[in-house]
Amino acid sequence: MDLFEHFRTGDERGAVVTDNDIFVQTLMRSAHITATREQVLDDIRAGILTSEKVGIYNRSISDQPWVLGVDGVSLLSSTMTGNVPDAVLGGENLPETFLGSYNLEVRAEEPLPDGGVEVTFVINNDTSIDSATRMPLTGGAHFPGVFEAMSEANAREGRWATHHQTIVWTETVYP
Repeated sequence: MDLFEHFRTGDERGAVVTDNDIFVQTLMRSAHITATREQVLDDIRAGILTSEKVGIYNRSISDQPWVLGVDGVSLLSSTMTGNVPDAVLGGENLPETFLGSYNLEVRAEEPLPDGGVEVTFVINNDTSIDSATRMPLTGGAHFPGVFEAMSEANAREGRWATHHQTIVWTETVYP
């Protein structure tokens, strides 16, 4: 909710968030990250992801209506509760919903003596008026009136300014 508030007010243009934050801890349990973790293991085993080769595992939701549906339910349920308690964050995976589509790079280190491999996940995401108001499955059209109103508020007061998030954590996987 803090990241959304910074976007809404325009008071901060970016943040670096690590696994010390509930946002990242919850995101790490999301459907996309869980599936990516399995793909990372497969790619390490196949030699596709190595210490010399960065893996790209972006989340793109614009062509996946079922993901948009799940994200919509998460968003609606969060707005009905007012301030979102940590328990709701854990159940709905609002961090994944908030980010929507994002760029994800995974970097692997050399194997450890016990066979594990440290992998670092780096998500880069821009929350912008464009992405927040884009209508799904339209090729880039925006919700009428909303895009214009947010753009005007940005031009007048700096509200709804693009907010960049870099989210980073490292974990050990065992291929």
